[in-house]
Amino acid sequence: MTEEIGTRWHGYLTVENLHEVTHAIRALLEGKRYTYVAVNEALSQPHIRLHERLSPETSATEPVYSHIGDDRTWGMIGINDTYGAWSCPTSSAGKRTYIAFEPGKLTVDTHAPAGHKVISVFVME
Repeated sequence: MTEEIGTRWHGYLTVENLHEVTHAIRALLEGKRYTYVAVNEALSQPHIRLHERLSPETSATEPVYSHIGDDRTWGMIGINDTYGAWSCPTSSAGKRTYIAFEPGKLTVDTHAPAGHKVISVFVME
């Protein structure tokens, strides 16, 4: 399933598929430069970062990692790059996180803890 996730896959991020999705994100971003764009419905402008790359220097663990809560009801993916840190929960503010992989592109549709919709896109350069 990991090969399938890394090419053309879309679905909700769950505790059950968390490690496979993390592996697919790592495979997509590792050793490449990418542009990151985030749109938060509560903000007036998108957040755009050009020429990013994974950065183990900003992380105590791997640059792309996952964590499942002790009660196994939630999980999250973390990404550390040359800008800083980004994370994505399996759900936030009662809403589930939706992920879509396309060749050279990752789209994450989630919600901020305050409940605002946030869409993040990673596009390979």
